[in-house]
Amino acid sequence: MFSDIVSRVLTLEVLSTGVARNYNGALLVMTAEFQLPTPLVPTRESYYVRYYKQHADGTWVVVDVSLDNICPSPTPRCRRRPSGCLIQEMPNGYSKVHGLKM
Repeated sequence: MFSDIVSRVLTLEVLSTGVARNYNGALLVMTAEFQLPTPLVPTRESYYVRYYKQHADGTWVVVDVSLDNICPSPTPRCRRRPSGCLIQEMPNGYSKVHGLKM
């Protein structure tokens, strides 16, 4: 179960487009708005960089690192810990996702 719900995501800048017209090696600056499943807590905004990497076996790694510690914003935002996921292609055509949180 997710502790919060992503209500809005926006790519602010593409620092690297990756290779061979796919996301391998792509580096994006993004912002996301998160909403807890309660009306008592206001939505929270996070500013982060996302990196995509494809390994030789076809496994993808997607990593998010918060930029709020590096580039403080005048508007309050939430600070996220580094996180990501490992996406593994399965023989039946589906994908298996493993979450990573640090």
